[in-house]
Amino acid sequence: MKQHALSAPAPAVDPDQMHTSRVRLPAVDINRLGIGLAAGAVAGILIGGVGARAAMRVVALLGEGQPGFTVGGTLAIMIMGGVLGALGGVGFALLRRLLRMGWGEEISPLRSIGVGAVYGGALAALTALPFFLIREGELALASPLVGAALFAWIPLAYGLALGAAVPHIERRIAAASRAVGLGWLASFGLALVLALAGMAPLLGGFIPFPPAATDLHYSAGLSFAAAQALHRGLMLAFILAYGGLATFIFWRGSHSAVARRAAVTLLLLAAAFFGRQPALDTGMQALAPARLLPDLLQAGALSSFLLLMFVFPDGRWALPWTRPVAVVWCAWSLLWFANPLPGTPLDVSGWPEPLTVMIMGIGLGCGLLAITLRIRHSRPEQRRLMRPVLWGFAAALLCFALLWLASLAAPGLRMRVLPLPQALSAFSPYLMPWLALPLSLVIAMRRGLWPTPRDA
Repeated sequence: MKQHALSAPAPAVDPDQMHTSRVRLPAVDINRLGIGLAAGAVAGILIGGVGARAAMRVVALLGEGQPGFTVGGTLAIMIMGGVLGALGGVGFALLRRLLRMGWGEEISPLRSIGVGAVYGGALAALTALPFFLIREGELALASPLVGAALFAWIPLAYGLALGAAVPHIERRIAAASRAVGLGWLASFGLALVLALAGMAPLLGGFIPFPPAATDLHYSAGLSFAAAQALHRGLMLAFILAYGGLATFIFWRGSHSAVARRAAVTLLLLAAAFFGRQPALDTGMQALAPARLLPDLLQAGALSSFLLLMFVFPDGRWALPWTRPVAVVWCAWSLLWFANPLPGTPLDVSGWPEPLTVMIMGIGLGCGLLAITLRIRHSRPEQRRLMRPVLWGFAAALLCFALLWLASLAAPGLRMRVLPLPQALSAFSPYLMPWLALPLSLVIAMRRGLWPTPRDA
């Protein structure tokens, strides 16, 4: 009996391992990188945030005599310290990686402290430099030497803390290595930055409630400010959950090209549809190509999502009809979002909205059909692993369709100023179906999807 062409192998073959002659970028251990990120974030909050707040108070005393203090301002400084500290921790982990490669051995704790001192000293020099070059605004409240002395010690202490803490944490955890190519790591990092930039407007000063939601808030006795605060808290929880799940997928599936692609695709969807990138949408309006970047990002994210469903779970194009459909879908996404032919019959922005939604539904329905056929012609164990993804993706897309139909039938449910699909990405109840996408992948991975080579 012939084996069916759709039979899914177990475990899945990573396409990255099919061509051993391919030129590869250096690999990075993301477990060590995660330790650097976590240690950097904690050190950034405790040393950077608290130290910067204290230094700013001293500068205010020197310049004004009556400094102000608010809990919100202090928390904002500490959060900023944590973000900058996390980035610095990643840089420190990469530096230790380069030094290990150069020395050909692990870095001893004492030597690591020395590396931290050099790293912190370099950051201290960069911190002190503006006080000598810029004599305007708050930088002019104190003399250059005083300003540099008040702030330069913070990155130096931060570097020393990293040098002491990182090797200690590595020894205590003793985690197995998870090597990821630098190219994939850079792609994930860029997608994560774009996703955070895209989701940041959800926490902005004004959330455009649908009229029906405004009426509900008033009937429940909530003031407008209280409703804004409630939804801003829900959106913050959503951002942390969505970004955390995507990061878990990348970390847990670091050995599989499809898992890495899934994590990057989820972040690109967040970057494309949860807001517009300020750096791309307003800061570069003078450049015509730059004005197209947000639109190209939306087209690329939607195309990548369908391609992911077509090659799930092993990276193979097992269904012959998926390739031409993918080509048509990519062209359609480009016409819809980038609009390269304005004023022509192919100007999708002028088409009726029901037609565009129907086309989008047909395309994404093809993705669900591809997963369904792969499940039907797979072994029972592989079916058990793939079903959570099918149900999760189907539930998310069904919810989007129902939300659109509901807003079409009841105009009070429609966002006032945003077109589809942004209307499904700017109000906290409308955001919940998005979580079904990464959550279904995490459930499947916990069941054994994309097992590591040592688990296979």
